[in-house]
Amino acid sequence: MNTSHDITATLAHHIVNTIPDTAALNAARDGVMDFVATALPIAQGAIHDSNLTPLRQVFSASDSLTRSVILGYVGHALDFDDYHPAFHGHPSTVILPALFALSAEDTRVRKADFLAAYVIGVEVAVRIGLAAGARHYGLGYHNTATLGAVAAARLLGASVTQTQNILGLAATQAAGLRAQFGPAVKPLHAGLAARAGLTATKLALAGFSGNAAQVLDDFLSSHGDGQQHSEKLSENWGMPWRIVTPGLEFKSYPTCGGTHSAGEAAFALRQQWLAQHGDINSLIARVENITVAFPPAETLPHLFIKLPSAWRDASASSM
Repeated sequence: MNTSHDITATLAHHIVNTIPDTAALNAARDGVMDFVATALPIAQGAIHDSNLTPLRQVFSASDSLTRSVILGYVGHALDFDDYHPAFHGHPSTVILPALFALSAEDTRVRKADFLAAYVIGVEVAVRIGLAAGARHYGLGYHNTATLGAVAAARLLGASVTQTQNILGLAATQAAGLRAQFGPAVKPLHAGLAARAGLTATKLALAGFSGNAAQVLDDFLSSHGDGQQHSEKLSENWGMPWRIVTPGLEFKSYPTCGGTHSAGEAAFALRQQWLAQHGDINSLIARVENITVAFPPAETLPHLFIKLPSAWRDASASSM
């Protein structure tokens, strides 16, 4: 087993020195397009979000830290943003807001550097998710909020030593509970995580010191419930890149990915009924109840809200 210093130093070395291949960069382009398509309807007001006004009132400045909060929120507000099956969360809505915010702050950012930082950000997020283990989510943590990006470190050219510090500063800020699923706090998690990663990077580059030799390992120990696997942080790094295999998954519906199979089944049954009977009203008249079953909570804990009425009540209280 590696020491905490070795774990952090090795991960920092990969973040700083590895160069993503063409397949990874192409996958990153797809991820950027998906994020923009998901975020723009909320950001531009095409879809009304009553929580965006108070959010902008509180985070009213135009600096990159503030932009990252807003962009993270709008990217996750519809729950239409991509997710990664190994991460058990939504990496792009944490990674890209920080990178876009920095790009707005410094127009000299090159597209190639932006995409490379995005690829590295996904790789790190997924690997921290794998290292934390399955129990992290089961304990009540929101992976999107707690295992977010350090892509800003790569984009801003942090050294290995600085990146070790950034990892520690980001880890100590990690927070976000699944108990907040339902109201607008869930997408706010993405914005706060983006800001935390960006804050860690700016602090470290400004010379702020932290404990870089222990924090990441302690994070895994305290959040993994004995099922953490620190070696997964760096083993077989980039072989393949996680943005390629298993890759980002782009949603067909604005709901948790775990519900999509049930939705597809409903569409299939509808088509089958129409082919046989030609009238959907006759099907509706015969439906008395609908039961949807999922795997046990320990294998699919994402569905925190068990009844639609619970989501409706939570959403109403946030309006």
